Amino acid sequence: MLSIESGAKGATIAMGESRSVLRKWVARLLPALVFLVYAITVPGLLRGESSGVYVTAAALAEHGTFAIDGYIDALAPTAATADAARDTYPHVAYFAGHYSFSYPPGLAIVALPFYLLGRLAAPLFGVDSTIIVFALFGPLLAALVSKRFVDLTEHYGSLGLVLPVAAAIFGLPQNRAQPLAFAISMIVALLASWAAPLMARLLRGERRGATALVFGLLIGCPLLLDYGVGLLATLLLAIFLAAFLWQRRDLHSAGAILAGAALPFLGLLTWQTALFGLPWHTAFRVALDPAERHLWSLFREELHLTIVFPVLIVGTLAAQRGDSFQWRRDPGERETFALGIGIVLLSLGLFVAISLQLSQYTVLAPINWRGLPEALTLLVITTLIALACSVHGWRGGLRWRRSALPLALILALLLPPPLIRAVSTAPAEAAVVANYAAPFVTESNQPVWTLDRGEVRDQVLRLSAGGSAVSPWIEARPGVAYEFHAGGTGSLRITFLWEDITRTNVGSQSVTVRATATRVARFAAPVGAAGLRLRLDAHDGATTVAEPQLALHDSVRVEPFPDGMRAALAFSFDWESAMGGLIHSRSAGGEGEGAMVGLRIDGGPSVAEAEAKALRMREGAQFLADLFARYGIRATFYATGYNLLDGNPACQKFLDDPVYRNANQSNGWGSDWWRTHPWYGDDPCATEATAPAWYFASETRALAAAGHEIASHTFGHLYVRGVSPEQLQADLELWNRAAQALGLPPTRTFAFPWTSSNSLDAPFWAAFARVGMTTLTRIYPPDLRHPYELDRITADPRLVVFPDFYLASNAAALDQALARIDITVASRGYHSLWDHPNEALEQNGQVIWQRVVDYAAAQRERGLWIAPVSTIADYGVASRQIAVTPLPVAGGTRLLVENRSADRLVGVTLGLPTMGLVEIDGRQVGVAPTDTAILPTLDPGAQVVVLVRR
Repeated sequence: MLSIESGAKGATIAMGESRSVLRKWVARLLPALVFLVYAITVPGLLRGESSGVYVTAAALAEHGTFAIDGYIDALAPTAATADAARDTYPHVAYFAGHYSFSYPPGLAIVALPFYLLGRLAAPLFGVDSTIIVFALFGPLLAALVSKRFVDLTEHYGSLGLVLPVAAAIFGLPQNRAQPLAFAISMIVALLASWAAPLMARLLRGERRGATALVFGLLIGCPLLLDYGVGLLATLLLAIFLAAFLWQRRDLHSAGAILAGAALPFLGLLTWQTALFGLPWHTAFRVALDPAERHLWSLFREELHLTIVFPVLIVGTLAAQRGDSFQWRRDPGERETFALGIGIVLLSLGLFVAISLQLSQYTVLAPINWRGLPEALTLLVITTLIALACSVHGWRGGLRWRRSALPLALILALLLPPPLIRAVSTAPAEAAVVANYAAPFVTESNQPVWTLDRGEVRDQVLRLSAGGSAVSPWIEARPGVAYEFHAGGTGSLRITFLWEDITRTNVGSQSVTVRATATRVARFAAPVGAAGLRLRLDAHDGATTVAEPQLALHDSVRVEPFPDGMRAALAFSFDWESAMGGLIHSRSAGGEGEGAMVGLRIDGGPSVAEAEAKALRMREGAQFLADLFARYGIRATFYATGYNLLDGNPACQKFLDDPVYRNANQSNGWGSDWWRTHPWYGDDPCATEATAPAWYFASETRALAAAGHEIASHTFGHLYVRGVSPEQLQADLELWNRAAQALGLPPTRTFAFPWTSSNSLDAPFWAAFARVGMTTLTRIYPPDLRHPYELDRITADPRLVVFPDFYLASNAAALDQALARIDITVASRGYHSLWDHPNEALEQNGQVIWQRVVDYAAAQRERGLWIAPVSTIADYGVASRQIAVTPLPVAGGTRLLVENRSADRLVGVTLGLPTMGLVEIDGRQVGVAPTDTAILPTLDPGAQVVVLVRR
């Protein structure tokens, strides 16, 4: 009987031991399961904080710098577009011409080995290996936290560990929309789990020296991870030191704690000084929102994260006080509790991973784990984690022999820049955009740069003492970094002048360089920048500048012209029937005098002369159309309202046959005739067949069918500043209705009649915008400020100013026109040559226009794009709404390109930061390295992925 009972008892013990072993192994396998579940559900690299850590680690690995110039779009919301909408870049700091991630450097430094490992894994995973390995960073941290808490529970068995575990649980779901905060929570949890046992030992007076130093170091490390958590850790340290000194009165240990905490603090101050010039400037929003520099804003925004660290420390400390430090119950209960903790963390990891995929952040680089190499790799990593977890963890808090992981973490957080540079690869050479900011003159010896006390001889700029040179406007975007190179002699001051779309200065950076073989300055465009002008100054005595070049540095430029073109030229014409500027003629003189007609004795216009000139308008338009057809050129014809009519046999009185009383002698007319006569009073009320000088509908249809643009010159050829905004809008709307009746598409460009653009105020500009106009031409100073730039109306930046030059029928105008074409190409600018079609038939007009068109067509080989006005202007505006997100990957750069405009864009051209082989959506383009990429047609909202292999 006794033997039976003993056997039963032995079987029960054996069964209990078997269950205990099973629970123990299941608990130790849980970290591997946490890693696997989280890894297979991670969506990839997300915008915002995660990409900020990634690109900072990449900058450290590739160039040994924390600057993330060229990569800031990876941190921007997907709603960010060109112009004003791009002015907000969360988590980005800008100082002294360079961008950085607005978190302390710790997390990026910890992630650096993962990026480097990804480069080594490129043969297995491909160029995206750095992103894939980086994505395993979070799952690995979750697995380490699971292992750490299981180890703590098995060793201490304290029910008080529920409190710190609950704190970690609280931190996870709060961070479901903030991927970076999840990683910070995991690292903070690890730091707290290592620090809490040391805190208990210090309070009991055990192992004071080294323990105090390491404890201070662990408490100080959060300063390198997050400002909010670091602030709370600092406050907690102060409270603990006060309590420690009150209880133990141990100045030696207190000093060791402070020394340990000072190391991360000094590292943070060094980092902030290097990046922002002052040790107390936090990276968060510096130079973007000075009102938000105070620490309370950091604490408030990171409240959910800052709670985790103190609760972990205090909770763990409370659990380890006195006799409760050891669990007196059955060891099986400890293993069961450890198993419960692991299941909770496993569930939370899955919850967070799924939440991230449903969050507000867009996946920049999605990861698909369906491939066999990825699956096998995950299996190997999971097996290694399981094997590592089968070895019993660190007992008694922290032992030097078994402290490889915490010591590696501490060393990584304190890794100085020289060591980072030691593991970095040499930076790739920037791709020089040929003649982008040079030469200083064109082939026709026309100046491109603005010179003051300087001259150009033999393509070398020579500046006298105090002299300067300013480059043409260069399209720029926030974050894009430019590197200026120049040879020469003497001391040179190089200044980058940044301007917004209204040409208002938004900042500048300067550097003074002595005479060297190559003088270099590199800066990134600040928030709000739309363009750049380079200024060169002779800093100390005379200086020379030779071979100036501008290069992209780790950035991508969206060219404002399609198909690799470098400049844009339009041909445009003020095209009017007799019921245009002819019958309503102002006095002769000024631009466009060829369109004027004489006056009768009674002060009225000469109808016969107006009709004769109108017929020459028709002939001139046909001559120009034939000329352009030979070269495949499409032009813009700015038509008045009667050019859109087949006739007016019903004698309709347009706009109630208005009388514009400002059409008088004081405003340039030869008489006051129109002060008392209806504007459309001379309408013959006939058809085009019987009165071809008055109605041009058939000619307009023919021009439109040939591909030329028909645009607005007002319906009645108005003297714009002589009418009210309401009258202007009514006239423009009438023109639109007539164009629609003729089957023409809506126009978005407008040419002012009679030099009438000056002295307009905001209500006038608003009237143009209300009727759908976006581009205005025939603008004169002061509204025309830059003759080769796609400028904006200062009072209404929605409206683009297209610069032009009146090509009269004489030799002097011909020479100027040819020179302006050269300047347009050399300055990578915009320009238009215009005339009245009848003038192309007068004097030497036919010869002049043949010469100009032939010369312009030949410049296509130099990159001159010839197109209608609105085609050029609309493309220039839409190209600023092409969003390009560059990401460094193994062996190259990965570009996510998205068309966020409402236009279908053909020939979008990217300037690349390096020479390389280009793949578009996985298909290689060409066989030779290039520094440009021309994309397929992009519909609105379309995306393509471009890979540039170095």
